[in-house]
Amino acid sequence: MLASLCLRVLHLFYFLAVLLSNIWQSFERRKPKHLAAERTKVPSHLALSLVTSEDIDAETTENSFVECIARAVTWCQAVGISQLSVYDCEGVAFRCSQVIRMRLIADRSPCEQDSDSEPEYPLTPPLSDTSESRPLSPDYDIHLGVITMRVADLQASKLTKRTRRRNVLKRRIPKYLAPDAIPLTLHLVSRESSKPAIASVARSYVQSVNHMARNTKVGLEFELSPEELASALEGILTDVVQAYIYDELTAFHRSAWATIAGLHDRPSYHSATE
Repeated sequence: MLASLCLRVLHLFYFLAVLLSNIWQSFERRKPKHLAAERTKVPSHLALSLVTSEDIDAETTENSFVECIARAVTWCQAVGISQLSVYDCEGVAFRCSQVIRMRLIADRSPCEQDSDSEPEYPLTPPLSDTSESRPLSPDYDIHLGVITMRVADLQASKLTKRTRRRNVLKRRIPKYLAPDAIPLTLHLVSRESSKPAIASVARSYVQSVNHMARNTKVGLEFELSPEELASALEGILTDVVQAYIYDELTAFHRSAWATIAGLHDRPSYHSATE
């Protein structure tokens, strides 16, 4: 009887403590700021995970992904985020990289108006296909399977528009130019992007174990936990992308461990010759 009474009193105190804590948090809770509001702390790298649905057809999904990524890029540049990583399991954004590139180029073109006070210049040949002449340049990373696009700043001095009248090039003055827009690096990542990284980690561990085995006479037992594998992968992808989900890294762990263990048990060329 006494124990039951003490338990009820304890539950009552716990209930009151939780209630007071919730009331206090409701008063202290601040309303979320608007997307365009200034923030004291801005992340330098933002990861966006997009999910597909079986109820939506492929074309609608691709259009939605392109629209979502274009809006995210615009928002990141306005806020001040320098890197954006977009991950989707099925690789939809990866396959639509060219469409995304063209959409971003179109979005970077500001509205323009005529300037009658500016002189007209003869039509000159187009600029070469260099990083300075293109507002957006894709860079395909073969090793990691990550598509990287670097959105360059629009230079006000290069904002010109070709007119058909009398084959001349007239200067245009933009109605608006975002001076606070910063260069943005966009990474497109899919599930297949992690396989080359895991293979690289496997080769690195095999070389390390073989080197240690040649320098010691004691047999080495190979061990690799999912946490160690995830840490190694994050080290490889630090400068590229850190948008991989830990569950997927754990799913790949068994196959990677089996591959490394099989290569470790196989005698190396040096050990056979010695």
